[in-house]
This record gives sequence, structure tokens and C-alpha cells, in this order.
Amino acid sequence: DGNAITLIKYRCDGLTDEQWQQWAQDPTAVATALNPKLTREILPDDEGHRVIHLKMKMPMVISNRSILTCFYEAEKEDGTKIIFHSSQGNEEICAANAAKIGKDVIGNNAITYMSWKHYEGGIELQQVTQMDPAGSIPGFIKNKMAKRMANGLLILVDYLQTGTKPEPVF
Repeated sequence: DGNAITLIKYRCDGLTDEQWQQWAQDPTAVATALNPKLTREILPDDEGHRVIHLKMKMPMVISNRSILTCFYEAEKEDGTKIIFHSSQGNEEICAANAAKIGKDVIGNNAITYMSWKHYEGGIELQQVTQMDPAGSIPGFIKNKMAKRMANGLLILVDYLQTGTKPEPVF
């Protein structure tokens, strides 16, 4: 449907389970720490799954974005752990939270998938993201957002290991 998909596989030598658990316990808390333009609100669970309202403050004259996303977890037989979240099928949740969304454009997180598996000396990460910020966004902003997404795991692991926060996208 014209939306970019980001696929990343990253073998993270030296990443410890203690460092990784900062993200695994609460991915959106880490996301908001990495992006000062992003805020979150924890909403009531949906059928036992965490639901988060993410709000992105956009540059002037561009509408802010809201994404309501529901989290799921799984583990494969080989020990690979998975957390993924999506806004697919969340129309009722969006309608119930219309007052919180306000005039924001509702973005579509088709899928954000993260898997990890330990190996001797580190953790292997795999990420798949397909997101449509929806609405009208100038090309230069889309390009900045795409570059940030392409470097997402590098930024995340650097933050978890050193506490380094990247420069804001805009």
C-alpha cells in the first residue's frame, strides 16, 4: 500500500540481558526516552494485552500524530522471544479515546515486531516495522523519519549500553 517496511537484523556483541531488559519490560518507555517529541499514555488492557496511546508532536504546520497500539508477546521453541505491537483492528479503541486523540491525525502502526535471542557474548535482534504516519507530511520530514527508523536498532542499543540519546529528528 505504498508504506515503507524496515527490516533490520543486528548481532549485538556485548549487549547484556540486564541492559536489554530495560527495553523488553517497557518498549514505549524507552521510545519516549529516545524521542522528546513522543509521549505515551497507558490505556486499559484489551483482552489481556497492553494498549498504549503514542502521541508524536510534529513540527509547526504539520498535524500531530496519535497511534493506538496493542502489544503481544510470544516465545519460540528455540528460546527466541518476541514482542510485537500493532494498531490493526483498534478502531473501537480509537473511538473510545477520541477525546484524547483530539485533532491529531491517527497513524497506522501496521506492525512493529522485535525478536531477540541470546548467544555467547551478546544478543541477536531482529526488527520489522511497517508504519503509516497518515496524512500529509513533507518529503524532507519523511526522509528524516525513514533514516531514523533505518538506524533504530543502532540508536536503541547505544542508548541501552551507554545512555546516549540521539538528536531529535525535527
